Amino acid sequence: GFPRDRPPHIIKPLYLCNFCSSLFLQYASDEQFRNEWRRKKHPKPDPDALYFLVLPKMHGRNLAVLQQACTQRGVAVGMPESLPLTIPNGIDLTRFAAASEQDFFKREPGLVMSARFARQKDHLTLIRALSLLKLRGLTPVLYLAGGGKSTYRRAAELEVARLGLQEQVRFLGHCSEMPQRLMSQQICVLSTHYEGMPLALLEGMAAGCACVASKVPGVEGLLIDGQSGLLVPPADSQALAAWLQRLLTEPESAASLAVNSRQRALAEHGRALMVDRYQQLYLALQQQPCSGPQDLAHSPALLRSGNG
Repeated sequence: GFPRDRPPHIIKPLYLCNFCSSLFLQYASDEQFRNEWRRKKHPKPDPDALYFLVLPKMHGRNLAVLQQACTQRGVAVGMPESLPLTIPNGIDLTRFAAASEQDFFKREPGLVMSARFARQKDHLTLIRALSLLKLRGLTPVLYLAGGGKSTYRRAAELEVARLGLQEQVRFLGHCSEMPQRLMSQQICVLSTHYEGMPLALLEGMAAGCACVASKVPGVEGLLIDGQSGLLVPPADSQALAAWLQRLLTEPESAASLAVNSRQRALAEHGRALMVDRYQQLYLALQQQPCSGPQDLAHSPALLRSGNG
């Protein structure tokens, strides 16, 4: 078991606010922490900054297992680079085994975005980009899969009607056959404001789609711009339309991106590999006393399965 005086904590946050609130309550009475907060010159509580300032204060007893976006954010606000370990999300790759048999050039040159309708996602920018493509003589079908809040879906439907795109946009709702849908299309899009590590984009990669996504934390560490996908500035319909136009008019380039994205998904983002990484991490914690996560980062057990 673990030593009672140094219990390790494994933290894998997707949304940090609730966790940060509990940390703030725990440490707000600590004068040293308050002084540290003032030195960082944060005028008001910033959940991300609070989270990453508290972690180094835990004196090596805690191990943070973060998504790449969280790691980047943490280093930006002063978290030691040696503190976190990054273990990427994984998906069930067996659901996409048939992708290798799907000829990219025989797929429908359509667009798929799998995302719930919510404030986090940016369906409107994608719809407006589709309108710009129509003005340029390109009319791909856009499949929008996902549930979510009716108010956000209604806003998307109204925008589709306003721009006269009813013949191009399909609202699929919850789609239980997403692997098949993705493997039938050439392009996967994720227009979003922020992410942890988006499983929907991982599925598009595994399905052998050419992927285009907003350049936001959580996505930047997943797609290598120009190699395994294309990154566009968030909320920029002109830029998104330009990249989509390139993929639609240069199918050879799109096919090359699709091959690279699938290879990356297969190599780095299988569920079995993710589980193995966590298992090796737990074993390293049990078997090897350490002064902090920087020691675990060099643990032979963990390195066998890869670290991030």
